[in-house]
Amino acid sequence: MALELTGSSLTIEDTVKVARDHADISLAASAFAACEKAHALVTKLINADNVIYGVSVGVGELDCVDISKEDQKNHQENLILAHACGVGPYMKADQSRAMMLIRLNNFLRGKSGVSPQLLESMVAFLNKDLAASAPMLGSIGSSDLVPLSHMAAALIGEGEIIDGDRHEPAASVLQRHELVPYKLRGRDGLALINGLAQSLGVATLALSDMRSLVNVAVATAHLNGELISPGYMSNQYEFITYKNHSTLDTLCKTLYELSPANDDHLVRSPLSCRYALTVFASLLDALKGAEEAILDELNAVSDNPIINEDGTYTNNSMNTSGARISFALDALSQVAATACLASERRTGQLTVREPINDLPAYMTHKSQDPGSNYGLMIAHYTAASLSLEIRARSHSRSIQSVPAGGKFEDFNANAGNCAIHLAWLIEMFEYLTAIELLTTLQGYDIIDKKIPAPFKDLYDSVREEIPTLVENRLLSRDINALAQMIQKRQVKAPVLF
Repeated sequence: MALELTGSSLTIEDTVKVARDHADISLAASAFAACEKAHALVTKLINADNVIYGVSVGVGELDCVDISKEDQKNHQENLILAHACGVGPYMKADQSRAMMLIRLNNFLRGKSGVSPQLLESMVAFLNKDLAASAPMLGSIGSSDLVPLSHMAAALIGEGEIIDGDRHEPAASVLQRHELVPYKLRGRDGLALINGLAQSLGVATLALSDMRSLVNVAVATAHLNGELISPGYMSNQYEFITYKNHSTLDTLCKTLYELSPANDDHLVRSPLSCRYALTVFASLLDALKGAEEAILDELNAVSDNPIINEDGTYTNNSMNTSGARISFALDALSQVAATACLASERRTGQLTVREPINDLPAYMTHKSQDPGSNYGLMIAHYTAASLSLEIRARSHSRSIQSVPAGGKFEDFNANAGNCAIHLAWLIEMFEYLTAIELLTTLQGYDIIDKKIPAPFKDLYDSVREEIPTLVENRLLSRDINALAQMIQKRQVKAPVLF
């Protein structure tokens, strides 16, 4: 059954279904009717020679320059071509599909005045499982003008389209799928390239990934804690409510109930273990805040000008600001980066010559001699390398405003780069969690410590693909394989929050 878009009910989960699982979409009749009415108003305004930003006058500092009736015929296409100057790696197909879906949903509020034919063209494009080839870099967060122009170019048969795993000329892909390049009308071109759909598309998928990843990361840190300091949760649980942090209370309660009883509290935990859950609880709080901000924006009006039902409009909209997105994503990235650094430290606690709690040196298998066998010692080097890069990149992006386009566009939110950084950070987090989990499970195996029953499925899912390390082997294969399993939600950790 197709997902019906209304303009006001799109969720993060819905976006994932369309972007990654290729669910079909349809448009709610009431939303479509509202868009038809708004388009009729825009057409009436244009025919009455009203001053409309991006239609009868230019954009940016050229908003004082009149565009003749003759030049208006090609102006919407010219806007797209002039703004399609992105660089860097292409957005992934799922990110690009999410971007188009979100822009389409924004239109359904009936405030952009786009033509009904454009809506139908976007639905047909997405239902053919296509994605626009859009370079990742170019947005400054006051509308994602540059990446959205590449999206728009694909619809009109310019640029390239991702079909399957290939980037091909847009015109030939559209023809192969029996789609006609869209002919822009009214203000369709400017509407397509306005808004924050790239920032939202990348962020929405990242948030979905983060929620799954954090569950595995918490389970990993907990198993690490029980390995280094058996009974650490029993030792902490009765005191944690004094912290007045409800998310932390809930998380500790869940893990306490899943932990084996242990009255031996003599082995103290390193702070990277002892404080792990305080970081994760803060991460969950930041994730919830980001999800709330993104969910609101998924169903928001983000355009300039904006058209009201009575025909009034503004050419001076603040709706294209990405400030709320950038602040929420920055906050999440800061906590996530800290969780990554703590993961590296927990791995480091296990991969030394004399680990805490009399564990074997470097998690070397008991059948091997340290020196000729290095266990997981060098895997920690990789974790340290990732940690260094995370430290170098962990600067606030939301305050890095740079003026562009002349005197008016002098304060920009940088939301797109906030989303791009979060997506990169999640990839690093997956690698670090994979290294920590491999090292932790190795510890359980070589001292014959029983995995707590609630985490047995996690252990089995990993060991089905990656055996215990005995003799030296290429560990990059293990790390990459486990990171992929985490990304694909194949590590069967219990649901912890």
